[in-house]
Amino acid sequence: MRLKLRQPAAKTPCKCGSRGGIYILTPRDCPRVAYHAGYQTTDSDKKRFFSSSGISHAIVIESKWYQTMKNTVLYLYEFHTEDFILQDSIAGYYVATTAQYPKEKYMLTDLFGELLRRNVEIRITDNLWDMADDVKASTLNWSLCRMANAAPRP
Repeated sequence: MRLKLRQPAAKTPCKCGSRGGIYILTPRDCPRVAYHAGYQTTDSDKKRFFSSSGISHAIVIESKWYQTMKNTVLYLYEFHTEDFILQDSIAGYYVATTAQYPKEKYMLTDLFGELLRRNVEIRITDNLWDMADDVKASTLNWSLCRMANAAPRP
């Protein structure tokens, strides 16, 4: 079950995690279904939602966003970690209560390549809603982002 996050405006958000913030490695308004295996994920769901046993994270986008994602340049900022605390372990949200300044800035010009380097399975479909419903009913950890921008339900 996903909880709605209430994030005070005074906090600096950071989307991080073991895969380097896979949920943010897409264009800002790109609708996506992202999921990963957690300790509670069943073997049945791992086999159903991942193409091989070496994959534990996946992201699904709509085909109409392929060119946008292919042509988007993103800037990824790295911060010192000392002042951040974990807010949501499933989503990988960390926050800091003090102003933060990046220690590094990276220009990402190949978002598909960045995801593949992080061992993230990429799926492209014409409509996200069936996958969103299936993932929500599974034992996976998941995130549905920018779904208001997704194609309508079939």
